Amino acid sequence: MWLIVRDRVWSEVRLLSSAENTDLVGETFEDIGRMRGVDPYDAVFDLLLEEAPGMHRLFWTSHSFREADLKLCLGHADCAVMSDTKALAPWGMLESQVGSLSGYGWTSEFLGKFVREDRTLSLAEGVRRMTSLPARRLGLRDRGLIREGYKADIAVFGPDTVRSTWTVQSPRSFAKGFEHVFVNGQPTIFRGERTRTNQGRVLRGPFS
Repeated sequence: MWLIVRDRVWSEVRLLSSAENTDLVGETFEDIGRMRGVDPYDAVFDLLLEEAPGMHRLFWTSHSFREADLKLCLGHADCAVMSDTKALAPWGMLESQVGSLSGYGWTSEFLGKFVREDRTLSLAEGVRRMTSLPARRLGLRDRGLIREGYKADIAVFGPDTVRSTWTVQSPRSFAKGFEHVFVNGQPTIFRGERTRTNQGRVLRGPFS
């Protein structure tokens, strides 16, 4: 992202979250600068000042990766698929906080685009890249596979229907196509609906 800013490619940087300028959320900083009649750099700092004490809630996002580079990486058998995003709850104290765009949709986008549409990977290989491969790399001996004695982390989804639904204006929108999700054997999504069950656990290493 910072290389994009350095090169002034403001058409690829969008406002993701703002309390004082909600009408600008989703706009590129190229367009925000044009609307305000200022350089996009100045627009960034103007928005920060307008947020005042709440400036920590001002977020932007960018289109930072070339699809060809992603496919090049996926072509390697040891390329695991993950996200470092925050999938924050859409209720309670975190209701107004936005972590990133991909928190509610990166798995569905990967399965929908790179597996179903582009066929960069087979379904079985795509699932392996998100489950047993990273579990093995981290040394998690009881996760990543459906096997007796392992933690029952199971996702039941439709390969032909799984898709993300988020937008820049509504990033916390649940993906479609996931019928059931079990975490440590308990349903967190059942018949397509989020339950009140939270069975996830913080795992602390080293694991191997």
